[in-house]
Amino acid sequence: MTRSSSIPPSSAEPVVLPGSPGSRAGRWAPWWVIAFVALWPLPGIAEGVLVLGALYAAVRMVQLRLQGNQRLLSSPAWALTSILFLGYWLPQAFSAFDAIDPGTAWRKAAAGLRYLPFMWLVAIAVATPQRRALTLGGLAVITGLWTVDALAQAIVGSSPLFWSMDQLKWAVSGHGLCSPQEMAAADRLSGVLGPCNLKFGQVLASLSPFLLFAASRRAGILGWSLVAAAVGVVLVLAGSRAAWLTYALVLVFSGWRLIGVRGLLACVAVGAVAAVVLTVSVPQVGDRVAYRHGVGRRERRRQSGLVRARPDLGRSGVHDRTTPDQWCRRTWLPRCLPGLQSGPRHAGRVGCWTGAARAPDPA
Repeated sequence: MTRSSSIPPSSAEPVVLPGSPGSRAGRWAPWWVIAFVALWPLPGIAEGVLVLGALYAAVRMVQLRLQGNQRLLSSPAWALTSILFLGYWLPQAFSAFDAIDPGTAWRKAAAGLRYLPFMWLVAIAVATPQRRALTLGGLAVITGLWTVDALAQAIVGSSPLFWSMDQLKWAVSGHGLCSPQEMAAADRLSGVLGPCNLKFGQVLASLSPFLLFAASRRAGILGWSLVAAAVGVVLVLAGSRAAWLTYALVLVFSGWRLIGVRGLLACVAVGAVAAVVLTVSVPQVGDRVAYRHGVGRRERRRQSGLVRARPDLGRSGVHDRTTPDQWCRRTWLPRCLPGLQSGPRHAGRVGCWTGAARAPDPA
């Protein structure tokens, strides 16, 4: 595979002369993106970096446009990032029209606009071969460090990176990053994100392409195989089924040209054996993948009514509907039976959608 620095410039890349204002303004973009990803374990600080980066990108693009023909972003790149953003943001805005709490829904939709200039900043960070090599290499280093940290947690029982941040938090504010209840309730490998944010599996699976492609460029098939095995073990211990599916697609995408179809089949076979061994030997993994009487643990909890409605899932205003009875009243579908209205949220929705549970018309 060729290095990103050897990729010839395309028509989608802006023409920026060395030493020009556009060149000086764009050289900071890779470092800003790398800092934002590296600070994900500290959401408050990462959010501040995102907002400052978005403001920086918006202001500098306007300034350079007013000064002349210097551009930080080409027209095709600008259009692509804007369309991708609208695909994320428009459903959120449309769902705010009939939300239970329109004020909160519209505030969230307005706050989501900050992602558009930050996406421009990300596009600027990969607009030239030099910046692209720096950005992708930095993300690969972060992913590698987090993978090694998670393997250390699997061995010693604690993430060194998270432990260091937690100790610093204790020294500064007198309390840790996570509450004792959250730490006791963690049922999987939490990695650098900590036991109060059990999304490490999804995050690592999404970042794994950067590390896999970097390893294949540096060490070929051997490097790719070692990294794939290390990340795979971490994801089995830390990830949800969605993370496993994401990583399977990443392996196919990154490995089919490198090792071919037979190599991928062998990789799948080895991975399946390793997953079975971890499932049998690690109780937490077995608890997530095993089904008793055909129903998973979370499904049993949902059916017994122990899982409350979670309006924090997702970002669209539709999640402001926190009770099934409110949801039923705001649709054109038949009303639910009282029993379904008092049950779990999803059960109430199923009753409304199917129309099987209709309340009797009043006499």
